[in-house]
Amino acid sequence: MPDQLTQLDALLRRGCPAYYARLRPGASDAALAAAEAELGVTLPAAFKAFYRWHDGQEANCYTPWLENRTLLPLDAAVRANRTLTKLLQADELTGSNWWDSRWLPFL
Repeated sequence: MPDQLTQLDALLRRGCPAYYARLRPGASDAALAAAEAELGVTLPAAFKAFYRWHDGQEANCYTPWLENRTLLPLDAAVRANRTLTKLLQADELTGSNWWDSRWLPFL
C-alpha cells in the first residue's frame, strides 16, 4: 500500500491542493489500537496504512472525497459503527444484510 499512497498523495497535492490542505494528520498507532479494541477486530494492514497517512478530513471541510462522500476521521468512523450497531441490535434496521457490526464506515 505505501506505493499507492505515495501516488495518491502526489495526485492530490497537485490536482486538489485546496482539498489536500484540509486533510488531517495521520492517525497514531494508539488511535488505531483503540479503534481495534472498541470494534473487537483487527483492522487490515492497508486500512491502517491509509489512516496513518491521513486521519480523514477536517470537520468543517465539506469537499467530497468521492462523489458526495467525505473522508471520516477514525474516531467518527468508530462512532458511526457504534450507532449503527446499536440500531441493528435494537432491530431498528430493516432489510437483509443492511449493516454488519464488523464494518467501519469511513466515507
